[in-house]
Amino acid sequence: MLLASLVMNCLLERSLMVKDEFREEIAAHCHEQWAGWMRWMFDKSSIDRQGNCIIPRELYKRWYRQCKTSYDDLSEEEKDSDRKEADEFISLFKNQYLESHHLYTDDADY
Repeated sequence: MLLASLVMNCLLERSLMVKDEFREEIAAHCHEQWAGWMRWMFDKSSIDRQGNCIIPRELYKRWYRQCKTSYDDLSEEEKDSDRKEADEFISLFKNQYLESHHLYTDDADY
């Protein structure tokens, strides 16, 4: 009984370690998405003499409209942009599933 308990504890500990590693992988991906967006936004903006970041009016209007719009009401082009981001997460989850079940594939697409 003691051996079974030790084995179960080791398996649980390994599972939690994998979970934490996967969480970190997702967090790193979220940061990269955010950082990429910020770099792109700053490239489109300018800095005034006081150091304020000025977003061009047309971009402000578009982004403000988009952030107030539900996903269902976005244009297909706007949805495609979000779908591309979702595809990256699906790939992370797929790879985690395959690794955790000791299944491997060379196919990077889902």
